Amino acid sequence: MIRALKSSEVTVHRDVRLRALRESPEAFGQTFDEVDCEPISYWKNQTEAVTALGRNVMFLACEGKDVGGMIYGLRDPQDKNSGRIGGMWVAASLRRQGIGRALLEAVLDWAEGHDLHQVCLWVSIKNTAAINL
Repeated sequence: MIRALKSSEVTVHRDVRLRALRESPEAFGQTFDEVDCEPISYWKNQTEAVTALGRNVMFLACEGKDVGGMIYGLRDPQDKNSGRIGGMWVAASLRRQGIGRALLEAVLDWAEGHDLHQVCLWVSIKNTAAINL
């Protein structure tokens, strides 16, 4: 099931982001060590930013309470008609099952519903899997 992160799910956000950074460090601009030491206030701010109603979204791929994937949809702060996709990750054990595509489609549907006419992929150049998707 693909669903949006709720603003109250600070711990969920922290846990999935740290898991992604640990498992797939080459896919992100940050490292696990850079953000693991951040206080809960950092994670509250990050969660508020990616759940800002009408502005940003974070989708999770869930099976029950287990989170096996994530993706961010972010509105461009300078251009109200543009956005970007970033922070995409699917657990290694769940890859090649259509989860990445489902996450990407959720963000694209969100972008269309918010009248974003252009959406760019914000990704590390080393993340060929995300680029190919």
